[in-house]
Amino acid sequence: MSRLAVSPSPRCVFLLVLCISAARSAHAAAPPEIEARRNVRAPVIDGVLEEAWHDAASVTEFIQRQPGHGSPASESTAVWVMYDDEHLYVAFRCAVRDIATVHARLTETADAVQVFLDTFDDDATCYGFSVRASGTEYDYRMTDNGRWTEEWDGVWRSGVKRYDWGWSAEIAIPFKALRYDVKRDRWGIDFSRTTIASNERTFWSSYEKTGFRVSQMGSLVGIRPPRPGLHLEVYPVGLARVEEGSLWPMPAAGLDLSWLPAPAVNLQLTTFPDFAEIEADPYRVNLTRYEFWLDERRPFFVEAQETFGTGYQPIRLFYSRRIGRALSDNTVVPILGGAKLTGRFGTYTTGGLVSVTRRTEYDRYGTPGVEPASLFSVFSLRRSVLAGSEVGLVYAGKDNESSHNHAAGLDAVLRFEPFTAKLFGAASRHGDSLGSGLALRADHRTQHYATYLNARRIDPLFNANGAGYTGWRGQEVYLSTGPQLYNSGPFQQGNVQFNGGLERVWDEPGWTWTSGFSGYGQLHDRSYFTGWADLGRKWEEDTLYTNWSAGLHASTDYSRPVQVYASGSWTSLAYNYRRAVFAPNASATAGLSGRAGDHFALGIEAEAILEFRPGHELQPREDVTLILSPECGVHFTPKMQLILRGEAAFGYDPHGHQRYRSYRGGALYQWTFRPRSTLHLAYDQAADNSPGELALASRTSVVKLRYLFVF
Repeated sequence: MSRLAVSPSPRCVFLLVLCISAARSAHAAAPPEIEARRNVRAPVIDGVLEEAWHDAASVTEFIQRQPGHGSPASESTAVWVMYDDEHLYVAFRCAVRDIATVHARLTETADAVQVFLDTFDDDATCYGFSVRASGTEYDYRMTDNGRWTEEWDGVWRSGVKRYDWGWSAEIAIPFKALRYDVKRDRWGIDFSRTTIASNERTFWSSYEKTGFRVSQMGSLVGIRPPRPGLHLEVYPVGLARVEEGSLWPMPAAGLDLSWLPAPAVNLQLTTFPDFAEIEADPYRVNLTRYEFWLDERRPFFVEAQETFGTGYQPIRLFYSRRIGRALSDNTVVPILGGAKLTGRFGTYTTGGLVSVTRRTEYDRYGTPGVEPASLFSVFSLRRSVLAGSEVGLVYAGKDNESSHNHAAGLDAVLRFEPFTAKLFGAASRHGDSLGSGLALRADHRTQHYATYLNARRIDPLFNANGAGYTGWRGQEVYLSTGPQLYNSGPFQQGNVQFNGGLERVWDEPGWTWTSGFSGYGQLHDRSYFTGWADLGRKWEEDTLYTNWSAGLHASTDYSRPVQVYASGSWTSLAYNYRRAVFAPNASATAGLSGRAGDHFALGIEAEAILEFRPGHELQPREDVTLILSPECGVHFTPKMQLILRGEAAFGYDPHGHQRYRSYRGGALYQWTFRPRSTLHLAYDQAADNSPGELALASRTSVVKLRYLFVF
């Protein structure tokens, strides 16, 4: 019997080799796994690794991401994981060769360990828990596959213990504090250790040089968290406030409530919220036509804010700082109450928020005004597609007796590492005016090269400023590309980006262009610098002109007892909207921070803004604004601290034609005596030299207590 010989075609051979190569690559890059073991013996969370950990699953192989990418960790680290009906437990054993190299002061950036949990296994979002060797805790949320970090305040516990051989940490994370899908028995998980002395960051999973990605985390397999019963958080707040000129303290009370009808659904209610613990926004001089963007720090709005696309929107339809905003005389519009519902249902994520503010009258500059009582409403619906990508819808509106402003948008976020693209289309209605906007952001980033593309077109009538943030309106396209550096010569990492773009603002007659470069470099000793320079042709106030600008920022090693940083920028010509002239402008900033032992930290920053006159003329008395910001911190324990802050601004008021001086100082004592239960003692004093009735002088003292009840 003869055998039939078949000669494979070159195409078949190529495809076979390609499949084998892909299979080998997939096997080599397979993320690690750790078993979730149920344990009936709960450990005592004090940093002591007792016998309860003997039955837990463990890992020991950690890999450097920096400085020696892909190399084994220089110090030994072991991690144990287990869970019971109420908590997920994680323990770290961090050995060191020389105990004197451990950074563990309360006043410094200390050695730390981190746990990352992707509880929906969606390769896009995760929780982060960090514990420092000093005992300080931090938690946060990461979205957009790890590219975006947002504030989060969870209820969890940790304990730290130092030994001759190093230090250990124990972490207990209640399932009640997490949002998860009870049908899934696999979570994304990773562990990390930061060692300051060697400038080393190690992970259990392997990552590209470009950075941490949720999609590349390892897996926690066999996890079967319970279906929780009633999970109700009642969060009352009581305070007494003494204002300037008042004889008696003014008592006030508020209430926050959070209920989880399911592990992936959260309903939050707030009434008469008080945000007295939020630090004041710094004094800033604005020379442009656009308002500054301010970060959100208020807990009610921070929780699950990624649901409303805050990290995805090239066009900002929802800007939570509009709710309870500060008016022109710094009067803050009171919030009467609010409700927020967020949830995950399979591949869908949805959220809704409503908030009501009170009618507010103000009179700061001799012109009376009224901010009507307003209703803010926001809605979002997102769906995960294509294993890591998503599409979504978002709506935001503000309604009151005098105006109505609504906006809605559709977006798609496509993630195919190392390529990411974000497309966004929006429409707005403000009164009888309709407007639209389109935007595209795309980036392709590898360990050798990075390219970024940004394009927008926002109609002249587009306006989402009721509940969102609309400043610039026009057309633009910008492209930036350049090499990435990792462990090259004196640099631990760095990049150089060459950029160019075209722009047209609608109220100007034509297109403009800009080109330039930017660079970043971090040295092996942790000092770093950034710099940039641009040359462009621009339209402003119906005038076409050429200008150039440049800037530089540099900082010394943050792990030293004293850190120094400085920055400066120069613009050869621009329209100064504060003074209504074409002229150069410049700024310079210098700062010094240091620590005195384990409990005291000191710092001061000085900033100067120089507003030149036409012809490069500068009169220091009228054209220089100086801002001094000293700060002192006393850290009694990881949970108790006293912060003293001050701010003094000296400048010139171009409208009042006089020198301007303002002072602000305050003290904040904060004691977190239980998770999310705090005592605040605050004092704030402010004054300026505005003439007559416009002068500002205030003193405020606040005693505030928040206590968390969990049912």
